[in-house]
Parts: sequence; structure tokens; C-alpha cells
Amino acid sequence: YPAPFLLRRIRERDGRITITSDSHSRDTILYGYADAFALARSCGFGEYWGLTAGGFRAEAIPDN
Repeated sequence: YPAPFLLRRIRERDGRITITSDSHSRDTILYGYADAFALARSCGFGEYWGLTAGGFRAEAIPDN
């Protein structure tokens, strides 16, 4: 989620994405991140917006 066609449409419209976790355990907090980054990259994204102590900022999507 979301489907690749939605991600491509968001990218076409210069939209931004945030990749987050819905984990309820620190043991699984990063589960699925590699897949999410790969999907975003395959849909044309090179960055995502991450929340930092100073607010949201653009972060490069890691290669792996």
C-alpha cells in the first residue's frame, strides 16, 4: 500500500511521500522498510520526507 499506479501518479504530480511503520513493537519497527523503499524507487521517487527533531525534511531513498 499504496499500489504502484497510485505512487506513479503521486510522482507525476510532484507529490511527496513519507515511509512509516505501524509497528507496536520495537522488534518489528523497521519491518518492510526495504520493500517500501524499493517500491518507491521503482515508481520514480529518489527521496522521501522523514520527520526529524527539526520537522519534516527530504531524505534520499537508500539503494538497498
